[in-house]
Amino acid sequence: MGRWAPAACQTHGVRIAILGPLEVMADDGPVTVAGTRLRALLIRLALDPGRTVSVGALGEAVWPDRPPKRPEHALQELVSRLRRALPADAVIRSGDGGYRLEISGLAVDTHHFEELVRGGLLSLRRDDPARAIHQLREGLALWRGPALADLAELPFAAAAATRYEELRITAAESAIAAELAARPDDSLLIAELEDLIAASPFRERLRLLHIRALHDAHRTAEALTAFDRYRTHLATELGTDPGRELLDLHLHILRGETPLQRAEPGSTAATPAPPPDSRVRLRSPLTSFVGRERERAEVGARLERARLVTLVGPGGAGKTRLAVAIAGEVSGRFPGGVGVAELAAVDDVSDVPQAVAAGLGVVMSRTHEPLGIDPVGLLAEALPTAPTLLVLDNCEHLIAGVASFTQDLLGRVPGLRILATSRQSLGITGETLWETTPLPVPPPAASNVADYPAVRLFLDRALAIRADLPMSEADLETIAVICRHLDGLPLALELAAAKLRVMPAATLRARLGDRFAVLAGGSRTALPRHRALRAVLDWDWELLTEHERAGLARLGVFSAPFDQPAAEALGVPADELEALLDKSLLQLLEDATVDPADPGSPAPRYRMLESIREYGLEKLTDRGELDVIRAAHATWFLDLAERALPQLRGRDQLPWLRRLDADRDNFLAALRFSYESGDADTAARLGSALGMYWALHGAHADAVRLLRPVLGLPTDHPHPPLAAAFALHSMLAAQATELTAATEDIYRWTGADRPRPSTTLETHSEQDDFTGAFDAPVSGAVHTIPRERAGHPPASDIALAATDATGDEATDSGNNVRQEDGSLDRNVVGGTGAAGPAGDGAAELAWALVELADERTGAGLEVVGSWLEHGDAWTRGMFWLVRSFLHANASGVAEMDGDLRTAAACFEAAGERWGFSTALTFLAFARATLGDFDGATEAMAAALTAVEELGDGVALRVWLVMVRLHSGAVETARAELGALLAGPLSAGDTVMVRLLAADIARFDADAAESARCLRIAADELNRGLGDDRSYRTMFGLRMGLLRAGEGRVAAAAAHCADAWANAVAIRDTPMVAEVSVGVARTCLAAGLATEAARVLGAGHALRGAPDARYPDIVSLRTELDAAIGAGAAVAAYEQGRALSRTEAIAAIETCLSAVRENAPRPGV
Repeated sequence: MGRWAPAACQTHGVRIAILGPLEVMADDGPVTVAGTRLRALLIRLALDPGRTVSVGALGEAVWPDRPPKRPEHALQELVSRLRRALPADAVIRSGDGGYRLEISGLAVDTHHFEELVRGGLLSLRRDDPARAIHQLREGLALWRGPALADLAELPFAAAAATRYEELRITAAESAIAAELAARPDDSLLIAELEDLIAASPFRERLRLLHIRALHDAHRTAEALTAFDRYRTHLATELGTDPGRELLDLHLHILRGETPLQRAEPGSTAATPAPPPDSRVRLRSPLTSFVGRERERAEVGARLERARLVTLVGPGGAGKTRLAVAIAGEVSGRFPGGVGVAELAAVDDVSDVPQAVAAGLGVVMSRTHEPLGIDPVGLLAEALPTAPTLLVLDNCEHLIAGVASFTQDLLGRVPGLRILATSRQSLGITGETLWETTPLPVPPPAASNVADYPAVRLFLDRALAIRADLPMSEADLETIAVICRHLDGLPLALELAAAKLRVMPAATLRARLGDRFAVLAGGSRTALPRHRALRAVLDWDWELLTEHERAGLARLGVFSAPFDQPAAEALGVPADELEALLDKSLLQLLEDATVDPADPGSPAPRYRMLESIREYGLEKLTDRGELDVIRAAHATWFLDLAERALPQLRGRDQLPWLRRLDADRDNFLAALRFSYESGDADTAARLGSALGMYWALHGAHADAVRLLRPVLGLPTDHPHPPLAAAFALHSMLAAQATELTAATEDIYRWTGADRPRPSTTLETHSEQDDFTGAFDAPVSGAVHTIPRERAGHPPASDIALAATDATGDEATDSGNNVRQEDGSLDRNVVGGTGAAGPAGDGAAELAWALVELADERTGAGLEVVGSWLEHGDAWTRGMFWLVRSFLHANASGVAEMDGDLRTAAACFEAAGERWGFSTALTFLAFARATLGDFDGATEAMAAALTAVEELGDGVALRVWLVMVRLHSGAVETARAELGALLAGPLSAGDTVMVRLLAADIARFDADAAESARCLRIAADELNRGLGDDRSYRTMFGLRMGLLRAGEGRVAAAAAHCADAWANAVAIRDTPMVAEVSVGVARTCLAAGLATEAARVLGAGHALRGAPDARYPDIVSLRTELDAAIGAGAAVAAYEQGRALSRTEAIAAIETCLSAVRENAPRPGV
């Protein structure tokens, strides 16, 4: 293994070295891995030890140019070969859509090297040079040649090799710099630097260290020769000059000054700087400059072409710091000098010339002569004729006078260039603007948050005051959230970072709701308006006109970017928007609003930083206008939603969906405003109008959560908006498997008491959450689930096909909710007759769904009957869709087929994708339940095509995998599941994918992998989905199957009981039938083979089909034949199959209860 044998890796296990030619070492000697593809696969896995590498990434690594026709299968074969080639302790596992090499990072030399370099650099920052040198040198010793030398021609290897080579040079530079501080005349270090320079001739830090080392060793002639050689090399090859630090060192040497007396790294003594250049009058910053590399280069380039460049941006954006940094970097181009005129403390424009003279270090003659002397002329005379750069800082409070002064001065001094900073532009001819925006912040899903400039700045400032700052992944995510809340505004970030001296990041995050109180107490030496976030905004406020102040306050009600028409609806005209934009209190977005009704007239969209928005809301409250402007906001977005609704149901669906997407957060704010103010009419109308929008995005559960409190508002009488909202609530709740709860809501809102159907199965308290759902060997990561509703995959909409009730029929309870014949009194719900409140049947749809939930199928069919020939295709399709649910409840899924095909045809005629895909999704389910998996796949694929046009087909792709599993196409499902795991997933889709991955692992007899997948699913459920009964059902079933397979009967029975109780509670017949498979498996594990066969047959009776190709059922039938004989197994199965649905449910419950009563009771 050459020189690589780190102590951490010497004891046992395989070690992999790729900093040079590939070497694999086991405890008993080297291991040969032959073949380029096999070596490429191993190296790609070793680059991410212990982490899953997706199938796509592995395929690109192994076959970068010509991938095989079936890369998943080819990769599977290659992995099998690699497993055979490696020692037994080098385990390669599949899962999560890829493969992972189960090996410690320290067992791979690249990762050991990174750890050592990271530690060495940290030791340098902590003033421990001896430890730093040891760590860096140990890391460099791991190199045996070029990194990934075997595969230099492969793109993934070349990229990784470049990264490691850069890190190697950084480590070498840092080690040598620390060693030179201790041994400045060490000739061996000088020789090492010369070798490094030969390999990296443009690396300026190496040149700087080399020349400084020669000078410190009193080899001055060689130092000057080395500098001249490098300067000539740069000029010849790149047409540029050495950097400022190297130029200063060269001047230092030319002056014949003694070698620099450098302090040891970590000591308090500072290195004496070269004598300052009197031409450059810039203050040395006390903190490092973070980020903005592109801005510095771009603005520097603009100063080559333009004589006036103005950095504009909001207060606290870092304009001054950026301007000073740029001025320092370009100072070599201005022999006449560089200086800063700080205008923040200048109250009168007549004092500006003197401030400029002081900033540039020039003396204005005749300054005390009588009035009439031209101060600009005096300043122009005093300025040098050579090129000069003036930074004119903080111009906004004197904007008109400064603009006139600037134009006059530039006209008189041809060699002068000005870099100005201001909230607004100077607005003079020849001005070039550069928008100084806040620093980029990591999006919520980012994994590398520490690489984003906002986080880097926060960490830099925080570490300066607290060296022991916690830096775990959770801590970094908290810091990322803080940076997002503060919009990446540098001043706010610095003020926030300073607070970590007295509070942890989590506390700071929680207190940012009152950001103006928290973000105060900045640097004592700063101007008062830079010591607190509120002071910055107070300064902006003072510079506004009264009309602009009113506009800024009103715009604070927008929760997201907004367009010009919306602002005008709040009384903020276009000219005030332009004024606020010019003063950097608004930002103009690149994407304009395109109204589908008038696509030729896009409206500009504006964004307000969150801190400015909150400040505006405070001012709006102080002005007594908050309620009035919120009402105007709600009125505007209600009108937009109602205009969009009919368009969302037709062929113009996509452009209108995009239009509403642009204002999603504003719609939610309007709904919240209406609810909080008690405006039931506006809230109900807006909620109803947004129903189709929510449905198109599959946000059924979110919509229910938002609409439920709205419908609970007190009202004197039922009226059309509430009736329509009742209907919407029922439909969306059905989509989110909350139809029963929605029915309870309607009864409660109408003052009626609803009798509850009973069930003979109790919910078992020990399974009320997932705590303890896993025991050894997979325990430790499962916690009690928060009780919050969340979204659900579209295919779970099948909950509408509810079970037969085993309890009492709903009866009149002394109120008027039921008529004499037992049917629902529609007037109670708010309806107005057969035509419905708006002529679209919304109330009738609600009534039909309530009848469905109350097991009154006949009454529900009566309600929908008169609407099946409605003139509007979309409305007609909705009633056929609901009719299919009612038929499923009455006579099984076989009756759904015709209804769903008709519904799909209606939606297709309307040109509406959501309804079309919904009908086809249900049709796919119906065909699958009847055993027609080819028909199910065809319908699901057509539904997926329609949904993907709406922008999200992930959920249907998940359910297509489930259909494939039920058809027995496990390998196809495995490949599709791998593709899903490689992409982004919602929380609900993540749970479903993990559950399906657990199924496949169970089919593979890999109990450990199945348990791992279930643990990940449980962790996701514990983050907020644990109250969803469908998820609880599916999770509990799989836990039961896992434990039954392990022979843990009591645990299996408890999990199955929980799954059964939840399936019955949501009245989902197909899901109840699915749980019966887990009950059958548990019965067999308990030695009750005949009962198991009977339960399987009862499941057949519930679903109306055998599901004969599903691997769990196939294996169960085979084991039952072996246990009691094929004849007895078939007989028991047919007994269960002959039962009615009510009898089947009772039979399954009886068997489950028997197992639970007789099984031993160890912990589940």
